Amino acid sequence: MGAWERAHTMSQLSTVKHRRNQWQATAKQRSDHHRDLRQQLARVKAERDQAKQDLKATHTRLRQLESPAPAGAVRPQVEVVWLSLPLF
Repeated sequence: MGAWERAHTMSQLSTVKHRRNQWQATAKQRSDHHRDLRQQLARVKAERDQAKQDLKATHTRLRQLESPAPAGAVRPQVEVVWLSLPLF
C-alpha cells in the first residue's frame, strides 16, 4: 500500500467521521427540540384535563344549587298555626 493510497484511505476515514459528527449533532438538536415539545404538550394536556374536570364539578354543583327544593320540605303544622293566628 503506497503513500497515496494510505492518504486517500485516511481522507475517506476523516470524511466519514466528520459526516457522522455532523449527523449526530443535528440528531441531538432535533431530539432536544422534540423532547421540549413533548413535555410542553404533556403540560398543556394536563392543564386542559384539569380545567375540564373543574368545569364538570362546577356544572354539577350549579345544577344542585338551582334544582328546586325537595317536596318533603314543608313547614311543620305548629309553625303554620302560629303564623296564621295573627291573621284572624
